[in-house]
Amino acid sequence: MNKPTIGPTRREQVLASGITIRQDFRDAVRFVFFETGIEDHAYATHGGSAFIVNYRGRCYGLTAGHVRQDFEWRQLVLTDTKFGKHKTPIRTIFHPSSPREEAIGSDLPDVVVIEFVQAITPDFFQDATYVLDHNTIRSSRAGHSLLVNGALKEKSSIGDDIAPTFALLQFTDAGLAGSDPAVRLAIAQFADRQFETLLGLSGAPVYNETANALCGMVIRGGPVGDQWHVRYVDIFDIMQLLEAVHEGKTETNYRKVLTRVTRTPIKDLPIIKPAGQGTRLPMRRALLLVCRTLGVAGGLCCPRTGITRL
Repeated sequence: MNKPTIGPTRREQVLASGITIRQDFRDAVRFVFFETGIEDHAYATHGGSAFIVNYRGRCYGLTAGHVRQDFEWRQLVLTDTKFGKHKTPIRTIFHPSSPREEAIGSDLPDVVVIEFVQAITPDFFQDATYVLDHNTIRSSRAGHSLLVNGALKEKSSIGDDIAPTFALLQFTDAGLAGSDPAVRLAIAQFADRQFETLLGLSGAPVYNETANALCGMVIRGGPVGDQWHVRYVDIFDIMQLLEAVHEGKTETNYRKVLTRVTRTPIKDLPIIKPAGQGTRLPMRRALLLVCRTLGVAGGLCCPRTGITRL
């Protein structure tokens, strides 16, 4: 298998306002680690990634809730830049809670929105954020080429210096991940793999090379036979939560339309054989539109979801 070719990641994008920008989603990625309160071991991590977004002029952090494990959110450290030295002051942590309807059993409640103190602006991050706009986000389709950038735990270290190692990995979208309407599956085979585990990619952004837009966030991943699978939350669902946080809502409900393409042979029909062509079996292509209502309540929750402030 040939080593995949990954194109330039600083891409030109035209915002809905008509302004053209160039941004690299990798600049927004952060290594997730925590203060321990122990003098000789000031910081520690269980592995995890996050990324900083600029939404309507306000900056937020996005990550997966399970990266915290036995730490408290108040111990979380996100630096000003990817390899920064300054801790970002955090005001509030939000996550979906009290899921209802199709949100029950979904991985969506694992999505966390980090609100920084009011004084934090894009300048604090030296513009190393990802600008969210109608034209810079896009849900993926099966077959699209994807990029994941996150901090691999086995390659990162915390000692005298905090030294994360970020991997840029290429995957292919493989459609919905089972029955969860918010989660998609991405698959890869690596010819020159230099890691043993994907631990640390939880919370990492997923970028759609095909659509030139951010498409989601990794929830979990690992090997399956000779392949590597990651499951990621669709950016459409993440945006419902982020919008609710930005607007100060405590509950959000929304409907998501899922499209599946099925091909079914039609039997008991005459074979149509155009002149000069071989025999062809008529096939039927059907688009199955699945409408599912998602919601949250309580603090911030999604698909019928509530939103919880921690």
